[in-house]
Formats: sequence, structure tokens, C-alpha cells
Amino acid sequence: MQAIDARSTLPVVRPHLFCPDLPVIVTPDPPAGRLATLPKDERQRLANQWTLSEFYSRYVWPYSLKSRGRKDLTHQEHLASLHKWESLCGHPPLSAISQEMAARFVERLAGLPGLRPESKLSPATIVKHCVQLQCILDHAGPGDPRRKIPGARLLRRKQVPYLFRPSKPRREPRYALSPVQVWRLLEACVHGSTPRLPGIDPAGWWRSLFLFTYNTGLRRQTLLAARWEWLDEEGWLTVPPEAIKCEQGGRFYCNRFALAAIEPARAWGGELIFPWPSGMNWLHDKCRELMGAAGIWATADCPRCGLHRLRATLLSWLAGENWMISQMVGNHRGGVTQEHYVRREEVIPYLDRVPQPGPPVQKTLF
Repeated sequence: MQAIDARSTLPVVRPHLFCPDLPVIVTPDPPAGRLATLPKDERQRLANQWTLSEFYSRYVWPYSLKSRGRKDLTHQEHLASLHKWESLCGHPPLSAISQEMAARFVERLAGLPGLRPESKLSPATIVKHCVQLQCILDHAGPGDPRRKIPGARLLRRKQVPYLFRPSKPRREPRYALSPVQVWRLLEACVHGSTPRLPGIDPAGWWRSLFLFTYNTGLRRQTLLAARWEWLDEEGWLTVPPEAIKCEQGGRFYCNRFALAAIEPARAWGGELIFPWPSGMNWLHDKCRELMGAAGIWATADCPRCGLHRLRATLLSWLAGENWMISQMVGNHRGGVTQEHYVRREEVIPYLDRVPQPGPPVQKTLF
């Protein structure tokens, strides 16, 4: 791969983003951070030259998303959506992406196979890819200050296609576990065979992880990244932005049960509270095995089976006690807690206590 010299006017050859064997001959590019200030002819040349992937790697990610603190996970999700785009639509330049091409992409995306045998891609996954790609396309137009999208002005507003997304079916959350199910899950930890690390008892590792998750409601990414230095003497866990699904980071309280759950982990040594030798998928698979040993299986109403269910159990219980506290612990905004975590049955005890109308009570002096 040859480096691009900004002072050179000769074409250079560089590999394609997803196809290294496919060379793409381009002319040297101007500083990407000032695309909107270039002359109209220069912007038109770039629109006729850059593909959606090239525009993302040269402008959207480094000068918009990364500069605003977006995490590497967001970057990987955008790359996955771009890979879907190129596998279904090829490598058209920005100026050639029409509304008809966007509609064909969504139609072809809906026909791809899903994770389960003989299934298609779920509407939620289709919406996710459409949202990621729409964000990139919007950057090519005039932009939108309200959504914090700095436009490169390579395309006019009418030239920016819109990816019409299918409606996601509303699925009532049924992820919460009963206290008896949580107890059985803790007893099933004796079947844990991983992680196989020096000085670590796998059964104790899983029991600590389950109890800590049940009492804090932290996401699995944050759990595996948690360090002892983040935990202060008062039980507050201060999580930096790179280890949480939030741009500003977070501060979470660990009750006495959570602190007691991780106390045996101090003897394991190391900086991480829950050291894990492999990736997230393996953790999820092993967690599902233990839940299966406890008699907790994924069903049609509850397809998820993992640490998410312990998080949902805590947030659902907190919502019944105090809705505001449930949102604070879940680190959510808007109606995320209600839509994805809290069971509809939580309204029963409150509706059963609604005061009913009746005749006025006569008060007597004696």
C-alpha cells in the first residue's frame, strides 16, 4: 500500500476496504475535515469517486464519530453494515446511490438467512443496518445540526436516499427471573468448567459473577472490563466511558451483597475483578449452559438466555419499587427500561390497590 502524498498529483493505488485484492485507483484527496468548504466541482469529483465505505473511513469515522467519542464497538457495527451493503449492492460511488438502489438493498437484506435454521434476518437486525447506513449517507449531504451530523456537502439534500425500515414487532419483555430460578442458577454453578486460570475456582467465579450482576445490573461488557481500582471504599464503582454503553461513563453503587460476592475474587489476583480468557460469545455460550443446567431455557416469548436476564430481573423489581431508581441503575434514557426490561405484570399490585369510589363517610363527634 502506497502512502498518499498531499503534494503529489499522480494517481495512487490502495486496496479496497473489504476486498484487499481489489485495487482502487484514485487521485490524491484534499484534507477530509474541510470537504464542505471545497469548490463545487471538487466536491462533485469526490462524490463520483468515493464509495460509501471509502467516505466512511476517510470522513465519517475520523472527523465526526470518533471525534465525538464514539467507541470502537460503534465502529465495528458500522463496518458490519457496510459489509452488508457491499455484498448486496457492490461498490457504487456516492453519486450513483439512488432511492431505487436503497430500496433494493432493504429488500435483499430481508431475504438473507438469520441465525436460526430456516429463518430470515430479523426486523430488528434490518433496522440496525439501515440506521447505521443512513447515518453515513446523511453525512454526505448538507448535514443536520440537530443530530450533530456535520455534512460534507458532496450530495444535495434531494440526492441523499432514505432507507425505509421495516417496523419492528413490539415484544413484551419477559426476561425477569423469579427468586427460586436465581437460586437454582447459583446452585448450577458447580457445573462450571471455565475459566481455567491459575488460582481461580470456576464454580466460585460464576457464582460471584451471577450474584454481582443480580445486585448491580451491570452489562456484561462492563462486568468483564471492571477493575478493582474503579471500586472505592464506599462501594461506588466508577466506570470510564470506554467500558460502558454511554459517552460520559457511569457511577454505580454496589450493595453489601454485591461486595460480598466479589470478596473471594480478591484472592485471584490481577487488575480485573472477573478475568476471562476468551471472547464475549464464549462467555454467552457457557452462561447459557449453566442456565440450562438450572432449568432456564430460551423460549419463543423469551429468546434471550444469559446475563441479560439477571439485569432485567433487578430492573424489573426496582421499577415496582421506584421507577426513577430503575432508570438510574439501568443507565437508561426515555422509555428503554419500560420497553425492554420491565414485565407488564408489574402493574398488577398497583392496580389492585386503586381506591374505589364509595359513599362519603359520616364523621361523628363521639
